[in-house]
Formats: sequence, C-alpha cells, structure tokens
Amino acid sequence: MQSAVREVSEIAYYKILAAADVADVGVSLLPSTEEFVVPSYTSKREIPKDALRELRVVPEGAGYVPHGTPVDVYESAALQERARADHQHILTLVTARLQALGGETWYNNHMDLFANVDDGRLLVEAKSLNDVRRAVDRMRYGMGQLFDYRMRYRPEIGDAQPILAFGSPPPTDAGIAEILDANGVSFISSEREQLIPLNTRARDLPLFR
Repeated sequence: MQSAVREVSEIAYYKILAAADVADVGVSLLPSTEEFVVPSYTSKREIPKDALRELRVVPEGAGYVPHGTPVDVYESAALQERARADHQHILTLVTARLQALGGETWYNNHMDLFANVDDGRLLVEAKSLNDVRRAVDRMRYGMGQLFDYRMRYRPEIGDAQPILAFGSPPPTDAGIAEILDANGVSFISSEREQLIPLNTRARDLPLFR
C-alpha cells in the first residue's frame, strides 16, 4: 500500500469543487461548461433525443448518465450542470410541489423536468447561479435550452409552458424578469426551502396558487 498523487488540470480541479458545492474558492469565476463544449459542436447528424422517464425523486448529479456514440455535447453540458447542488435543490422543491398538487413529473438527459398538472403542461429548465455576475448569461443559455426542447420534443410535451428556475435569486436590476415575461417564460427561484415567483407569468403558475 502506498499513497499516489496524479496531476489534474485546473479546469478539472474547479469542476470537482463545483460538484462538491464549494463556492468560496474561485469556482464561480470558472467559465461555465457550455462555454467549453458548445462552440465545438459541429455534428450534422440528426438532432438527438432521449426517452422521457418518470421522475419520482430527483437523483444526485451522478445519477445522470450520458449515452450514445459520440456523446452529444449539449446532453453532456446538461448532465454536468446537474452536479451542482443549488440546481438539484430547486428541482427537488419544484418536483415536490408539483407532486403534492397531484401532478405527474418526468425527465430525461436533456430536460430537467416536464410535468402535467391542473390540465396544463410545464417545462422546467433549472440553472445554478454561483456567481450573480453571470445571471444574464445563465438566463440566455436557459432560454435557448427551453426553446430548443419545446421544438425537439413537441410530440411528447406539446405546447408546454416554459419555466426558467434559478438556484438563487439574481440581482433585481438585471432586467431578467422583464425579458422573460416578454418572451413568454415564467421565472422562479429558490430561497432556502421556499419557491419564489420572480415575474408576472410565474405568479399565475399552479406552483403558487
């Protein structure tokens, strides 16, 4: 038996810290996963899809496994996002609330959460927010995913109401709530164990009735 040390890259090091929810050692300054993987996406194959699976309990980040050859980089980015604690926390709060209302909940390797509740359909994309300076960038990427999945999975989810869920509230002066309202997207966040509606569309959701 002996101890061994192996070098890891700086990026890998910060990803490990982010997965462990260590937020005070510069993790928030690391470019997000999508900034690395999305520009390299040049495949011309058919748009990848994944079957919906019933969501009873939100699994840990390691509970999501990419599939397919080659691995879809968008799927990979989504799965790495789910390793972050605040991302999983707000998904757990939303899922619990929907199930308490009698809703049915599903997910797959692309979509964080799809639900049927009160005769309506909801599509939820969760985003961690370790650095409030990146709030607008996180919004932009989340909107892109919501609009992508609504088209990609239209046969499965129909015209589901898009919801962007932040792991913590963004700065109020960022204008995110107004932008999302104007684009038909509900905006919510978590604050400890509470869900908070952050724009007009969100206040009309079954989550807050």
